[in-house]
Amino acid sequence: MKKVKLFEQYVNESAIDLLADEIEDAKAFDAFSDGQSVQARSTKKTWDDGVPVLKYIARAPKKSVKLPKKFKVVDDTKYGWWYLQVSGVWYGIEQSDYGTPPFEY
Repeated sequence: MKKVKLFEQYVNESAIDLLADEIEDAKAFDAFSDGQSVQARSTKKTWDDGVPVLKYIARAPKKSVKLPKKFKVVDDTKYGWWYLQVSGVWYGIEQSDYGTPPFEY
């Protein structure tokens, strides 16, 4: 049997939660950092529900980004990315660039 979500359930979910639902085996977590900088790829392009268009993150050049103190992160272990949103910009951090996450969750 397949689970189906009602429209009302989607209205109450954040874009981070929706992204975690769309990627197989991905999970959303509350994360914390000391404000350090990481190498990440970014995009402002999103679908109508606020979820990022991931191909733009994958194709973007890496740049140094300062992590916020508190944020939500999607851990995509299948494809090896961490995704987060800061001030309307979506960032993707490749897990292969770091042995362990550059933040706590």
